[in-house]
Amino acid sequence: MNGFAHHEDPKKAFSIPIAPIPTGSGNGLSLNLLGLERGFDVTEAALNVIKGKHMKVDVFSLTQDGKRTISFMSQALGLMADLDIGTENLRWMGDTRFMVGLLRGESDKLKMANSLNHLQAHRNSQIQASTPPTVSGSLPPLVNLPDDTEGWTTYDQPILDYMAFPVSQPDDGLIDVMAQPVSSRTDILSSLGGAAKGETYWQPNLHYVKAHAYRVKPLSPKGALAVDGEIFPFKEFQVEVHQKLATLLSPYGYYAVEFSPQHSRKGTQCLSHLNSRITVLKPVSARDSQCTSEQEREANIARNRALLEQLELKQAVAGLGNASSVSKPAAKTKAQPVQPKKRVKKETFEAEPPRRQSSRLKRGAIDLDESPSKRQKREADLELLRAKEAEERLEAEERARMASRPRRHDLNLATLVGEEYSEDITSMSVTLQDLAQTSHPKRVADPEAFTYDNDSKKQDAEVEELRQRLRPLKIVSRAKVTQDRIYSAAYHPEVSKDLIFFGDKHGQLGIWDARAVPDEVADEDGETRTSDDEEGGKYWRLQVHWPATSKSSISSVKMDPLNAHNVYTSSYDCSVRSLSFETGISRQVYGTDDGTLISSIDISPTGNEMWVSDSLGGVTHVDLREDASKARWIWDTRKLADIAVDLSDSGPAGLEYGAETVREWLETKPGKGCLRAEWRHDKSVSSAYWDPRGRSIVSTSYDDKLRLWEISSERFTSTGPFPSSRPFSQLTHNCQTGKWLTILRAQWSPNPDVYPHFTIGNMNHSLDIFSCKGDLVARLADKDKITAVQAVTCSHPNVVERAASGNASGRCALWSISTD
Repeated sequence: MNGFAHHEDPKKAFSIPIAPIPTGSGNGLSLNLLGLERGFDVTEAALNVIKGKHMKVDVFSLTQDGKRTISFMSQALGLMADLDIGTENLRWMGDTRFMVGLLRGESDKLKMANSLNHLQAHRNSQIQASTPPTVSGSLPPLVNLPDDTEGWTTYDQPILDYMAFPVSQPDDGLIDVMAQPVSSRTDILSSLGGAAKGETYWQPNLHYVKAHAYRVKPLSPKGALAVDGEIFPFKEFQVEVHQKLATLLSPYGYYAVEFSPQHSRKGTQCLSHLNSRITVLKPVSARDSQCTSEQEREANIARNRALLEQLELKQAVAGLGNASSVSKPAAKTKAQPVQPKKRVKKETFEAEPPRRQSSRLKRGAIDLDESPSKRQKREADLELLRAKEAEERLEAEERARMASRPRRHDLNLATLVGEEYSEDITSMSVTLQDLAQTSHPKRVADPEAFTYDNDSKKQDAEVEELRQRLRPLKIVSRAKVTQDRIYSAAYHPEVSKDLIFFGDKHGQLGIWDARAVPDEVADEDGETRTSDDEEGGKYWRLQVHWPATSKSSISSVKMDPLNAHNVYTSSYDCSVRSLSFETGISRQVYGTDDGTLISSIDISPTGNEMWVSDSLGGVTHVDLREDASKARWIWDTRKLADIAVDLSDSGPAGLEYGAETVREWLETKPGKGCLRAEWRHDKSVSSAYWDPRGRSIVSTSYDDKLRLWEISSERFTSTGPFPSSRPFSQLTHNCQTGKWLTILRAQWSPNPDVYPHFTIGNMNHSLDIFSCKGDLVARLADKDKITAVQAVTCSHPNVVERAASGNASGRCALWSISTD
């Protein structure tokens, strides 16, 4: 337990369920959980580990000389502490050692005086309201100060301690304190004999109270103090309870104690809670104590419920029986992923159609006196009915078969959005048409920009300027934009909006207006609430590729470089589609007929040519101005994972990568090309892209390396191979995404006005930004809002201080300068 207390997140550590294995001598915790008969059975304890239920339990903070220690079971001084510590050499005897120790005289040390002060067990709402709040992830603060004197009840007589608490509850938020005046050896022996079944509780002179805290100040210089069976210094100490902080495994969900009321104990003193005071009742007669166990049980429940209601613990009251009301659970303090807004639709309840019936019941009873003509007519009608049912069945099968096939025809927004979210079509159409009012052509950078001829001081100054601009970026908006894992993303160049397009695993295109004022959506109770975990902005989901399965994953998203009025998406459904913002129509611009999967696309700055890579090692050139105008070359027998084309004044130069190789090629004539450079990686290559200048290349690979190349523009004036294709820099970066994450790809910022840099997700949930020379510019992270790997990244083409990322659950984040 104290190991949990020293964890960096103690509350999280204490939530881990634990269970005892009875290998000691006392095994008190195991006996409490498993009972007297099974508490010493290791196999029963092992079964509890496997099958046990989670049970919240109270733990205690023991403060001594300013040091705080966590105790989970008991603190003993007096009889049991002396016996426990004085018989350490007899542990091989089990719990019998306590009786032997008593008989041989270990209890002669008992006669010491102690001042025992009890905090009142009841606390009103004003005291509770003054309790300092708990810091998220830390231990609960101590409420009772050592010098407090108000509200403490003092008991200052010589005591014994049997360390038996038969009426304790695992999670009532109270400490059971037992004080037994010093008695004769005969009384002690008789009490110890029945301690296992709680018989000491009925001793006439026993004082038993429940408190929130207690403190002990020894008045004798010698003595023993045992905390959970361990030796502690015999000094003044204070104990305070923390309700339901730890978690145990229990086969029953409660303590398995064997304890029943004694109805004929004359002169027993009991303690009850009344009017926020600890009161000692006068001895009761034997006649008054004659009541059934059920009556005592219900009376006990009533008293405990009254106590808990005074403490304002209504949830605990609900567990004591038929509570009148149950409050809503408290809000979680731990950071949670952004939760999508639940859109409650008004459901129309229709009468349930008839269930299936047998053919005999459908036909009904046959009239035995039926004439031949009526029988012929009935049989003819039955044949027509069977034929109609067969035809309907075939039509349903055909519709299901067509629904599972890719859609090659033009699709409007109503079809893309679907009936479930048809009310979103108007707002989405307005947003897309507003974008179409302004042209945003793709800007191409100068190949000689930011070169500086190896002037390290100027390069360092550019990198430092980037750091000053990018390191302050914070998460300003979050939303679950798509239903499934994010595969690809593209940032629209409009400056007045943050419009980001995300493609997911099941062919869905999410359009996120990240800073738009979100619509107020009522929950199931018809109320609208706001919190830090709610979504920001507006988003729309379009099922662009079909069917909505992993066979339609959107492998890449590209904006139309001519004016950004169209968005192109490639998918594993063997098609490339274009969504027009002006018309709201999605049409297919390219598709493979042989089932070849399309892995990536890239488009020339003029918007007229498209290059397509596929899973069979092929590269296809598509002229978007003409129908079915294409040419295809086979570059490799293995899959080409992606393609990136740089179209500068020196001619069309392209990159493709697959398996373990990055290749750079140049198209010299239509239909002809030559290989300029090739570099083999240690493992599969997952991405390789040109920067906006067409000068630098960055690749990512499963060998956990980011490689950087820089190719001068003079090399493109010739058609021969490059003299060297060795990367000038290699950065170590974890790229082991595994099965459930999208492959990490380094994405260049398309902004040509700033020093070239790229973004890439980090397995430690951060967004990393590197310069074209390999310098780490920024590592953006937010542990309170980011709970998963940001595998897919993109940057705004015109504003350097904006970036976006997405994870495997469809949740996306916008990074920018906070306006708060």
